[in-house]
Amino acid sequence: MRSETADEILEQIRRQITPYNLDIMGFHLQIEKEVYPPIGESILLAENLSSRECGIRENDRVLDYGCGSGFQSLVSASLGGSVVATDINVSATRCSHNNAKNNNLDGKIEVRQGKNLEPILPGEHFDVVIASLPFEDAQVFTELEYAVYDPNLQMRQALFGNILKHLTTHGRIFYTYSARVQKSSPLEQSSDRFLFNVIDQREIKGERYFLYLIRPK
Repeated sequence: MRSETADEILEQIRRQITPYNLDIMGFHLQIEKEVYPPIGESILLAENLSSRECGIRENDRVLDYGCGSGFQSLVSASLGGSVVATDINVSATRCSHNNAKNNNLDGKIEVRQGKNLEPILPGEHFDVVIASLPFEDAQVFTELEYAVYDPNLQMRQALFGNILKHLTTHGRIFYTYSARVQKSSPLEQSSDRFLFNVIDQREIKGERYFLYLIRPK
């Protein structure tokens, strides 16, 4: 079902004249048409990637699952991570690649286009997975809509159904989620093979967002 909140966000993004420049947390990004920009919940997640307790450490292997503009990949690479950034959206992967190059971090970020976890290679393992995924289950009609709608929750199901074989011993997942959606569809119901802990939360434009740290049991 389509969401009024998600459709309002899409409308705001579509009103932007693209491409446009965005300076955020020390990075200079160019946002292209059909690409979801880093906003509210993206910053909440990015700020926690430097956590001493659970954040990215030097030489960590990082999967940016649904990379969008590549913002989280830039943050991860700047903290010492080696990043694989994936997205189903061709415009997003192009945008991520260009932003990595323009911020002199393309040597630490490999961008791959594909659906769900299909771009991940057999035997490939990650210490950190970044998942700022869409919350709503609805049909999509444009590339941009993949940023707010996940048809049949395929991205979420692929992650929790298959990521265990790609996590290292201390592997962990950073996952943003809406408090509004949590009430009707608790994230903890996604899998019984993980421990779900809220490590941060923030009110963003009248809506509360949670940041989960998720680890295998």
